[in-house]
Amino acid sequence: MDVFKNIGNYSYQYGSEPRNFSFRGKVAQVGASIGADTVAANFPDYVRKANTAYKEWKESTARKQEQQMRAELQERVNRERKRLADKEAVLRSIKIDGVSKG
Repeated sequence: MDVFKNIGNYSYQYGSEPRNFSFRGKVAQVGASIGADTVAANFPDYVRKANTAYKEWKESTARKQEQQMRAELQERVNRERKRLADKEAVLRSIKIDGVSKG
């Protein structure tokens, strides 16, 4: 509901802006002493904007998580490559009876 209450850029009847709505299950309530028709007309726009904002947040969060996972995997690959390069260097440096191994 935080997304709904913070959608920004909307028209409203004074006192019935999204931040003043309360929700109980599938029921949304807001106090409106006048202009109830305007409040009812604006509500679908609020829901649409909240859904769009939530979708964008979810996609952004997923992208950030994927980027972080890719960075961690790349770091693991880099460490493994260095480990293998170090191992190969050690093997190349081993000499038996004057013959280089590796």
